[in-house]
Amino acid sequence: MAKILVVDDDESVLLVVSEVFRDAGHAVVAAFNAAATWTLLEGVDAAFVDHHLGTESGLAVIARIRAYDSALPVVLMTGDAPDRAAMLAKRAGALDVLIKPFDIDILSAALERALRPSARIEARALPNEYP
Repeated sequence: MAKILVVDDDESVLLVVSEVFRDAGHAVVAAFNAAATWTLLEGVDAAFVDHHLGTESGLAVIARIRAYDSALPVVLMTGDAPDRAAMLAKRAGALDVLIKPFDIDILSAALERALRPSARIEARALPNEYP
């Protein structure tokens, strides 16, 4: 069982993503905003972060998570244009990008990728270029 952090200011997305991960047998810690994220990072095995979190960008959250733990696999969830979102996410250090709306199979596959033993090595090698 892994511990997964989910950060999204849309309550319905937060609940669905959390439920999918719990149904897969994982522990979930959830935050509605960036500020709540910082108290939940201890012991997390992967993080799923929304791109738009009210006053703070999900990219900034990813950069701060990566500063805390450069090997933590982080997945960006966004409704933005796929190419632009992917480019920005990779620069911020996201291991993967999920374009909303996504289905449960896509979400589950992203979680499996983030929890692979090699994901921490891959995450450590990613840039952290968000300003």
